[in-house]
Amino acid sequence: DRASFRSYLTADRIAVSLTPSGPEPWQRLGVILPIEDRTADTLTVRVPARNEYGNFCTETRVIPAAGFSEGFLPWDPEDCAARMRALSGLPYGWGDTGNGYDCSSTSGGIYRLYGLYTPRNTSIMTCFGGTVTDVTAYTAEEKAALIRSHPGALLLCPGHVMVSLGTSEPGMYVPAAHNVVGFNLKPDGTERQDVYRVAVTDLASIYNGSGAQFLSLVTAVIYYEP
Repeated sequence: DRASFRSYLTADRIAVSLTPSGPEPWQRLGVILPIEDRTADTLTVRVPARNEYGNFCTETRVIPAAGFSEGFLPWDPEDCAARMRALSGLPYGWGDTGNGYDCSSTSGGIYRLYGLYTPRNTSIMTCFGGTVTDVTAYTAEEKAALIRSHPGALLLCPGHVMVSLGTSEPGMYVPAAHNVVGFNLKPDGTERQDVYRVAVTDLASIYNGSGAQFLSLVTAVIYYEP
């Protein structure tokens, strides 16, 4: 009923899933679960379910405490970038098909760890919170400088979102992590790399199918201050 659903959404004590740890819906990155009890090693939580009529209800589960945070993490751009980088290899799934993640669910899952909610659709991300900088008129050097100075920032392209890694990757000019289908290593379309996973890339060194450098495709940078 509505009361139980509202109670589920507004619980005072919550566990936040820090990693994509398994196939269950409640094991996905950034999932928030109400806590009923905890020990040193376990959490007793409520997970969403359906009753015999197909309506919302909850079930009580005892789960390992490892991999969950009690409450949201404090916002830290460097920590955000490090956690995004640590997802390297996470499988891609458009619309989260096949238990995978697409670009926006990956970045959105990371941001939820800090209690920051981003839209599922990249086309409206500039409408929700943070400091939004339109970089469409920036030179490549200006754009790179802004991205490099804001680790953890969301980098928006048409139909795609990435997370800045600041200056953390030796040998990379504009490093970012993103869940991506693929890219080309040369603007002429040769040396195609089919990825289908989270990858750490230099945005100045990869190209889309039309030969455009990924750095040139970035239209907006969204960041939150510590």
